[in-house]
Amino acid sequence: MPKVRIELLNVTESKTEDISTFGLEDKFYIKGALSNNINTQLGCTAHRDNMQPGEVLNPSEFILSANGQYTFVYQGDGNLVLYQNSNNQPLWISKTRGKTNGMCIMHSDGNFVIYDWDANPIWSSDTSQHPGSYLVVENDGNVVIYRPDGTPVWSINTCIG
Repeated sequence: MPKVRIELLNVTESKTEDISTFGLEDKFYIKGALSNNINTQLGCTAHRDNMQPGEVLNPSEFILSANGQYTFVYQGDGNLVLYQNSNNQPLWISKTRGKTNGMCIMHSDGNFVIYDWDANPIWSSDTSQHPGSYLVVENDGNVVIYRPDGTPVWSINTCIG
């Protein structure tokens, strides 16, 4: 079974763990802790109509617009998709189908990133210069990242109506 030695900074203890049974979040934590590839602490799963800094979407998890008309889902095939619920039609697709599923993270630096199973980024909103930003699925069918002051910095431009 694979083993990894985990040494924590400013801690006098280190240990060896069997990582063969670790889940994806553990792998992200270890990879991030050891190589600083993921510069955020993993938070809870996103819910309602938004993703706050540190929140994640795992495969098959989604958030809905407040009016329930739009679903933003990280599908099992690796795509992140915005659907219009009335006709189940995709309005926007990340084009990451076929990549190994990892998770989507709204980073505290403002960047929204899709990672594969090995914690490699495969898609990004390229908004890392806006710390504290958050993502919202709007009632008009758009997905927008806002700075803390409410200024939009990125969107998928799918506004309907």
